[in-house]
Amino acid sequence: MQHRQEAAKNLKTWRSLTPRENEITSLACLSYTNKEIAEQLIISPATVKTHLRNAKRKFGLRSKLELRKVLADWDFSQWAS
Repeated sequence: MQHRQEAAKNLKTWRSLTPRENEITSLACLSYTNKEIAEQLIISPATVKTHLRNAKRKFGLRSKLELRKVLADWDFSQWAS
């Protein structure tokens, strides 16, 4: 039951992200580095960092690793280049 509640909470949080935060979070969960994400999206690494910081805050997390763990069972393959 708790897993279902966590999943529902994570989905609700995911839907609260901006499209760019979704994109950057997805690439981060695919183990892209900030530099790789920046190159792929043609933005600065600092911009990537800002979007990730916002996404982590919305999920109540402190690190990219925590974000990857929380969303580990999600399929982000559509975001891979």
